[in-house]
Amino acid sequence: MLKILRDFVHGRFLGHPIHAMLVHFPAALIPTSLIFEIVGWFTKNNLFSAFAFYTLAIGVLVGVVAAIFGSIDYARLPPEHIAWKKASLHGLLNVIWLMVFGVFFGAKISGLSEYSYNKPS
Repeated sequence: MLKILRDFVHGRFLGHPIHAMLVHFPAALIPTSLIFEIVGWFTKNNLFSAFAFYTLAIGVLVGVVAAIFGSIDYARLPPEHIAWKKASLHGLLNVIWLMVFGVFFGAKISGLSEYSYNKPS
């Protein structure tokens, strides 16, 4: 049990990097949210807007968790390592990407982008 906890603190679960396990979820869910939003807009179906909201919410949430574990991996990478520059750029771009979609999610939560397709004119 202690080894599992120690591995978790070092960004690993059962010997595998947690960051690598999680990054696929926001990479899939956030673009899927955009697709649901577009389909909902064209079909005037509120169900697609709900799908877009929840896929964006889960994508941003898992993205934040993946970023935490990615920063753990990055902290263990020495600056003289060949992958350090690429990892730095990767981290910077993904933090910006996550912040942009976090703002979109915040706008949806606050109701700034809330709309109903079935409102009477």
